Amino acid sequence: MRRMGCIVVADMGTDQHALARAQDIVRATGALIELVGFVYDSAVADNPQLAARDRRLATRRLAEWLCANVRPLGGDLVVKTNHPSGRPWYVPSDWYLMRELSVPLLLVNADAPRGGRGAVATQNAGARSARARAIDRSVLTAAGWWARTFGGPAHAAYVHEVPPLPLDLGIVKRRGYLRRQERIARERLASRLRARPRGVAFRGHTVLGRPERVLPKLVRTLRPAVTVMGTAARTGLPRFFVGSTAEAVIPVLGTDVLVVKPGGRR
Repeated sequence: MRRMGCIVVADMGTDQHALARAQDIVRATGALIELVGFVYDSAVADNPQLAARDRRLATRRLAEWLCANVRPLGGDLVVKTNHPSGRPWYVPSDWYLMRELSVPLLLVNADAPRGGRGAVATQNAGARSARARAIDRSVLTAAGWWARTFGGPAHAAYVHEVPPLPLDLGIVKRRGYLRRQERIARERLASRLRARPRGVAFRGHTVLGRPERVLPKLVRTLRPAVTVMGTAARTGLPRFFVGSTAEAVIPVLGTDVLVVKPGGRR
């Protein structure tokens, strides 16, 4: 049986967060590591504007190179450090990899406290398209694999955005309306969980609200090692990953983030 290939993007001159996480994967699975990296032009190090430009070009070129060479290198997973801060999270190379990479991408949160266990599979259970269902199945499969491999519980989370118009117009009673929305959310998540991988018992969690507000709170409560999210290959990102939503959510999740595509390799 072929061993899993793990491609690690080295953190040049910094703590090796991505490599440390990859070593955990090697110990658990016997995966092979391929280490790749980039260097900066020391001639521009004293010029902040040129150094920033050099860094942007280097990271974008590395992302393009990874997308073109991940299959020839035998990669089943790419591991890269994400350095969130209090500012909106936007790293062009990470966005490019999420859109274009043909294998799962593990973004290691350099600021996350270690000690979390298990995985949270985020579900877009309100979307009815075949592609959305396929993405959610891939997310469940990846979260189940993580929980089995590293131990800990497998969670499935669905954030249900409540249509505000009936409440704004005052045509429904708030308590009864919200109860109906909670029931809808539970039914939608239960439907998604029928496609869960065999041998994995998921704990379902539904919350009402906007993802950027309520998902980080739920994740902090569950304390997983990783949050698994889905994206569609080369067709843009689903709503959860678009614009300010992701920029607001990912820096405060407090976990590593595993990004997968429908039908992709684990």
